Amino acid sequence: MALRDDLHLIREEERKQNKWYLELGELFYCNCQDQAEGELRTLCVKISTSKAQVEAYLEGDFDEDVDFCLQCERKVPVDSAYCNHCGVKLPKEALPEEVAPVERVEQFVKLFCEQCGSKLGEGNAFCTNCGTRV
Repeated sequence: MALRDDLHLIREEERKQNKWYLELGELFYCNCQDQAEGELRTLCVKISTSKAQVEAYLEGDFDEDVDFCLQCERKVPVDSAYCNHCGVKLPKEALPEEVAPVERVEQFVKLFCEQCGSKLGEGNAFCTNCGTRV
């Protein structure tokens, strides 16, 4: 019986630790993301990008009749064989219907530079803050 109680206490402490890690991460992101470097910067950029993707999806910026080019990441009609912006041949297989919108948003909507985290303007080929190709 004592072992079962100990395991319960251990799990409870681990849950507390996980909650505190989450709170610590949120505090860092909200207060220090601009000063982050290395892996912390990468994680902050991922969070910013994900937040923007969710916002775009919730605002209805995603059009189901539109796909995204894998090369230039610009919108193309869903039935296109080639990108009308860069000319690359588009893959024929579509994502499954039940997950296509979410996966397309996650994979192809770039609203923040992955290098420096700055917000990107629509149609930008390069980040105006750090010059990284996007």
